[in-house]
Amino acid sequence: DPMAGITSETLGSGVPSAAPGQVFELASVTFAPGATIPFHTNPGSQIVSVLSGELTLTAVQAGGQQMRATSEDGTPVPTPVEPGASIVLQPGDGFFFPQGTVHLLHNAGAEPAVIMVATLFAADQPDLVWTDEQGTPTP
Repeated sequence: DPMAGITSETLGSGVPSAAPGQVFELASVTFAPGATIPFHTNPGSQIVSVLSGELTLTAVQAGGQQMRATSEDGTPVPTPVEPGASIVLQPGDGFFFPQGTVHLLHNAGAEPAVIMVATLFAADQPDLVWTDEQGTPTP
């Protein structure tokens, strides 16, 4: 099971009038220690924020942005995510990925990791599509 150790709870969703045919969804996802969401893409744009624990993001493609609260006022500062990057995210950190960016998420820590995920995707698409490292869909 590729989602072993992962629990997801949809907190809300709706159809925005400014984006016909799209669904905007907010979810909380918990990673048990050692749990991994293998390489995948999302059928829409996604913003993720780490609430607790530690999570490693591995990105295969360019196009994403990492956000760390490093400015004086605590506002997240976006920096490009480089292809092949493996980034350890702490509470307050996050990332944005446009549609179709291949990545994986892994909790290498000893405590559960919890993230908040906001996704805008086509109503007729799944939440994620399993891929290999090159982005080719897998069964």
